[in-house]
Amino acid sequence: MSVVGLIVRMLFVRQESIIRHAGTALRQAMLFSVLVIAALILKSQGLFNWWLTLILIVALALLEFFLLSIKRPDPNNPNLPECPE
Repeated sequence: MSVVGLIVRMLFVRQESIIRHAGTALRQAMLFSVLVIAALILKSQGLFNWWLTLILIVALALLEFFLLSIKRPDPNNPNLPECPE
């Protein structure tokens, strides 16, 4: 699943490095796996219905939006402070 996401990202977004694409694709594949596993668990317990699934999808989407909004430092920026040792 993450390989498909990586290929799609490489085709449509060429501004970032492959490593960032791979990290994002891996994270989204893991979130999708959590969604599928949670749906299977709900199904096995007899709790699977459309509104509970919708709540789970919204929660995972909010988590993804939060993770996308976190600013990562640019390693090429010369104004970054030195890491204390």
